[in-house]
Amino acid sequence: MTRPLSPKVSVYTRITNSGRAKSFRFDALPVIATDGSRLYFAETTSNGTRYTLNQVLASGGETSPVPTPFQQNIELGDISRTRSEVLLHTFVAGESEMPLWILPLGGVPRRMGDVLGRDAAWSPNGERIAYAKGHELYVCKADGTETRKLLVAQSQVRWPRWSPDGRVLRFTLGDPGGWTSIEEVSAFGGQAHPLLPNWNGDYCCGNWTPDGKHYVFQSSASVHATSASTTDIWALPERTGLFRKAGPVQLTAGPMDFRSPVLSVDGKILFVIGEQRRGELVRFESKSGQFVPYLGGISAQDVDISKDYQWVAYVSYPERVLWRSRLDGSQRLQLTSLPMQAFLPRWSPDGKQIAFSTEVPGGFDKIYVVAAEGGRSARNSRQRIITRMTRTGHQTRTC
Repeated sequence: MTRPLSPKVSVYTRITNSGRAKSFRFDALPVIATDGSRLYFAETTSNGTRYTLNQVLASGGETSPVPTPFQQNIELGDISRTRSEVLLHTFVAGESEMPLWILPLGGVPRRMGDVLGRDAAWSPNGERIAYAKGHELYVCKADGTETRKLLVAQSQVRWPRWSPDGRVLRFTLGDPGGWTSIEEVSAFGGQAHPLLPNWNGDYCCGNWTPDGKHYVFQSSASVHATSASTTDIWALPERTGLFRKAGPVQLTAGPMDFRSPVLSVDGKILFVIGEQRRGELVRFESKSGQFVPYLGGISAQDVDISKDYQWVAYVSYPERVLWRSRLDGSQRLQLTSLPMQAFLPRWSPDGKQIAFSTEVPGGFDKIYVVAAEGGRSARNSRQRIITRMTRTGHQTRTC
């Protein structure tokens, strides 16, 4: 008996070119589903006001809407094993418990009993559906009857997925601060336990390969010295025969963030959502009542103007590097470098210094001061600074 070969990514292909977000809600975990020839996903409309179901050829091309009668926003849950139906949730702003629908592709949707929840997924034989509801994980029959609460977790339950043999459910746990991890539980109930108890960083949103030999997931663990928030795809080999399960293998390494992995029907292609985070700095004009580009519409945040209204300090996005320039964008100067990440710059009253918060991967948050003309940043030793809020509670430290 041989060990399963470690998967590798040999080539990247861009499939969509719409430029529209695949996530409408801040807490959404966007899903991709495939019937073999096409990909299905929810996407914001061109004006960004609604979230609709869309499709594109698996080989790439123009996206097109999937006809539905819904006027509400849509979240995609899963596609049936026959590849002929999809699970949908409909919602309006603020709703966390959503009606569940089954939509035959090219047909009329039908309500799945009175089930309310999110992130629904079919079992391999199509007879049962798992779904999340707050801190609870439920399983019901495919028609929405015989609902059974499988567990109650300490954090919000998301993204349940069945193992190919239907015996195990893995799901994502998330806390209000955004921290995520994956746990697994028997599909028949029992005690859940972490999938990777010693994993360093966030990890979530996994799917098994069709042959069940690997489990692919996304992780924001720090793998680059220049960023603490890069999200990449990893593959975890499953236990086979006498061999012990090996550790996860990294499949992607930026420069984009990669999320929501799902395998093609034959297991040879990995589909992911690629995210290139950009922003646009704008200012509001009171006369016109419009937002207009500022400093050329650069990708920046955390802006502060000097007291004499001659200089501006800002943090580039998503790199979080501190810069300063004249109000017209001239005399631009970089004041910090990665891996230090800057936040919330503030000018001193005399305009000679800039104080800012920092986040260093693996370290504590601190406040530094740098000369507006550049130079070595120094920690502000005249203040007692409360730092770091851990994901397991509140911890303070002075420096």
